[in-house]
Amino acid sequence: MMQNSCEKIPAVLSVVSKETANSTKRDHTSSYIERSSFINNLRNQQKKSEIEERDKADQRLENEILALNISSQKDLSDFLQKNFPNNTQANDIAQKYFNEQISLGFSVDKEYLLRSITKLTNNEHELSTADKIKAHKEQLSKQGKSPTEILQILISKYEKEVAVSTWVENWKSFLQLHELAENKPPTERQAIQNIIAKADFSNENAFTNSLSEIANSAEISTETKLEISQKFKGENISSVSAMDSALKQLKSKKAKIEDAINEKKFEKTSLLSEIETMEDELGNLPMDDPKREKLKTNLNLKKQVLEQTERSIADMETKKPQEVSFILRDGVSAKLNPDGSRCVEIGENKFTIQLPENALFMGRKNMLSINLAFTYKILSQLGMETLFTPKIKNGEVPDKQQRIFGSRILNGLGYKTDQILSQSNIYQLEKDLGKLKQTGSNTTGIEDLEALGIWDISSQSINSNQLDYCLHFIRENRERDVGFAELKEKMTH
Repeated sequence: MMQNSCEKIPAVLSVVSKETANSTKRDHTSSYIERSSFINNLRNQQKKSEIEERDKADQRLENEILALNISSQKDLSDFLQKNFPNNTQANDIAQKYFNEQISLGFSVDKEYLLRSITKLTNNEHELSTADKIKAHKEQLSKQGKSPTEILQILISKYEKEVAVSTWVENWKSFLQLHELAENKPPTERQAIQNIIAKADFSNENAFTNSLSEIANSAEISTETKLEISQKFKGENISSVSAMDSALKQLKSKKAKIEDAINEKKFEKTSLLSEIETMEDELGNLPMDDPKREKLKTNLNLKKQVLEQTERSIADMETKKPQEVSFILRDGVSAKLNPDGSRCVEIGENKFTIQLPENALFMGRKNMLSINLAFTYKILSQLGMETLFTPKIKNGEVPDKQQRIFGSRILNGLGYKTDQILSQSNIYQLEKDLGKLKQTGSNTTGIEDLEALGIWDISSQSINSNQLDYCLHFIRENRERDVGFAELKEKMTH
């Protein structure tokens, strides 16, 4: 009996040992899961904190950039009150310069304006040229010259003067607008001609202003406005809502053409059926039946109608737009996708920047994304698109960091970002950013940026302060046409 009890002891100990081991294993597993969950939560909190800090930094940066500029009448008043209180001459100079810059789509740099007023400088030669043109226009009007004749005379007289090349291009556009108006109904024609007649031909923004008036005119039809927009590459489209409206009109036009084509195709099907029936009837009639002649005549008439219907279908197919899009600016198109989303397409390769959802409070994101397309297009041509980090991908919506960086470049150069850049702004932007590239050199765009101290190749990162300083210097010295060598010397010393 005692012996049996002793023999059972090892077995009991074995069971207890196993249970203890299993219990210990369960405790370890539970502890590991809890520890892993704690670490994951910690990482998520850290990641969320980093994102929030980055967003705050981006917002601070954007506010700092905006603080450098004067973009409203209140900003100008505060600036004058702080720096030139009760100074009438300073007020006149500042107000005139502010009005000119705002009309061109630029904001005003505080430091530049401060120095300019202090030195009491202004561009008298440009003013005298403008006065000459105004006087010449008034003189021609008194002589009974028509607006078309006045424009032709001004173009002939000033087209070789580089200083007023933008004005000359405007005058040529006004002539084209006159030609377009000639083929319109009397009311529309008169409305367009009145807008042209009161235009200030010595204002660089004159043509853009006239297109805006046309867009807002109740006397000009939607069809004519759209035709003008397409002819002049969307220059009268300066807001997201105006772009959306133009796309909506194009979509409606495309739908009407498609409906008309479908109607004609239905007519064609009916005609084919009728012709087939008539041919069968003719085949069954005896050769000497008097009905044959009349049936043949009707059959030939049906075939002629069929030919006309087929020509109409072919003509409408040619006129039907393949996609809902229009040229917004040179080399950049606005497009409505089949799913209702919108995008801008760049160049012949149609690199696409998708726009954010068109919803409430998304206007600024849309505007920054559209203007981003112009900056990206120019930097890509210079081989400098790497400045956008993360990389902008074809067919995707730019993220907040990319949008702010694009806005940072435009603000740094003095452009307003609350409206779509005008074509003249884009031409100037090409000149401004073109100064970052060496001319007549085999260096890449990135190598030029490295030479200016803006880009570090080894770390693949931007020196933000250097970029801001470089853009500021280009902006301040825009009239002097600074070259790469001078820019490099300024950036590296």
